[in-house]
Amino acid sequence: MNTRLGAGLYTSFAGPLLIDLSRAEQVRFSTNERGFASFSCFVPLGLLDSFYLYDRATLPHVAVTWAGGVVWEGRLEDVAIVAGGLRLTALGYIRGYADAPYSTSHIGVTASSIVQALIAAASGLNSFMSSSTMLVQNPGVTLAEVYEDQYPVDILDRLCNLGDSQTTPRLWEAGVWENRILHFRPRGDAARKWFIDVAAPDIERTLDTLYNSVYAVYQDGGNQRAVTATSSDATSIARYGLTRRAAVSLQAIDATLAGKVRDAYLADHKDPPVRAGLGFRRLYDQFGTL
Repeated sequence: MNTRLGAGLYTSFAGPLLIDLSRAEQVRFSTNERGFASFSCFVPLGLLDSFYLYDRATLPHVAVTWAGGVVWEGRLEDVAIVAGGLRLTALGYIRGYADAPYSTSHIGVTASSIVQALIAAASGLNSFMSSSTMLVQNPGVTLAEVYEDQYPVDILDRLCNLGDSQTTPRLWEAGVWENRILHFRPRGDAARKWFIDVAAPDIERTLDTLYNSVYAVYQDGGNQRAVTATSSDATSIARYGLTRRAAVSLQAIDATLAGKVRDAYLADHKDPPVRAGLGFRRLYDQFGTL
């Protein structure tokens, strides 16, 4: 098995290789809650080759691989000619959902139908965006949404926070990983377990994001301010000896939906997440495989 990290700049997602980036310098790549985030590197090149890539047409594809699998991919957006070569910066394909505003109405449908429409809009505008909807799940909540000149990535953020039809509504997540395919699913639905040997853990718990009492603010039928009843988590209040209340604003006139947003927010914030910094040399899966 080839366990060497590889990287390449390609003419397009399925196009031929332009530059082997395996020996590039100052390589950095990252992920976030939306999938692949950013990639940057310095490529030592002569001035003539640097200008060729700087002025090249179309949108190149960047891929980082390890052991035959993709660990990062995105599109090249920034090219800078600097002393000794090029500074390249690429962004993950979720970026394609911020290329053009979206304006339309979706009445009497669930979020999955809206997400499918956003995928069609993005792939219709840019051929490098996948049109696959295979990773889109259905929250089961009927919505009445009107969008005017909003970027799809912002619409996705809103839909993730509207909860679902579960007895305790869950927050959802949207992002793009391999093959440019957008996923829309309950947060943590595709989580994996990893095991490491940690020598010097740095673990912190903070109450900065703790909210164990929540109400939602929305609009009634007369477009006036309305609020839901306050929902509190007694177990969280007893554990931390503190009641912290949040008001969650919702641009909607549906009281039932406002209640779901409130309950999903409470379920997500009643226990503060752990902040940790862990240094390690090896990573294992749940079966002990390196």
